[in-house]
Amino acid sequence: MAANRFETLATWYLRFNGYFTTPDFTVHPDFRKQLGGTDADVLAVRFPHSEEYQRRFDFRRDPSLIRPDRTDFLICEVKPGLCDVNAPWRDRARHNVEYAIRWMGFAPDEKSIKTVSDEIYEKGECDLPEQRLCIRFLCFGSERNPALRSQLSRAQQVLYPHVFNFLRERFSLGSYNITRENWDPDIIDFAARCGRSCDQELMNWATAMTQ
Repeated sequence: MAANRFETLATWYLRFNGYFTTPDFTVHPDFRKQLGGTDADVLAVRFPHSEEYQRRFDFRRDPSLIRPDRTDFLICEVKPGLCDVNAPWRDRARHNVEYAIRWMGFAPDEKSIKTVSDEIYEKGECDLPEQRLCIRFLCFGSERNPALRSQLSRAQQVLYPHVFNFLRERFSLGSYNITRENWDPDIIDFAARCGRSCDQELMNWATAMTQ
């Protein structure tokens, strides 16, 4: 279960874009007193041919997010304020990116894991066109982070107004009576609010659970 409403919204945004998600992913250190260990708010993967089809509704995906010709692996950080990637994910000495890559299971050996992780530490993304794979950091927040942009130039930053607008469109399709009663209570509440609330009201609603 997501730790707060921002994580809930980020997870559902990813879900509606075709990503399988693992919230609150834990990286364990090798030994108690050694460097290592952290967590990711969400790990996610989307396969290149993912499509949600139903003749009555047009389930659109967000072109600014998806990589339609790649299997797309995401290490996601969810912040209420400035977009950011936590320091333990950036610290090569901790080997946390390598841990996540091993868990994802696409890299066949340690050499491949090192090649991918080195590029992620340097740029925030490793794109492998010949293998049709992409592995990257994705940050959710209420403000863009220029420093992060200069440090990890290809780590994507997604702002909450963009998430709100995408979810508003999804919830206005008329499909709300099908399975909504089985959803997380917070996303049910958000779906009821988003059509009549401005972005700032939705931010206040999400922030209330983090204080």
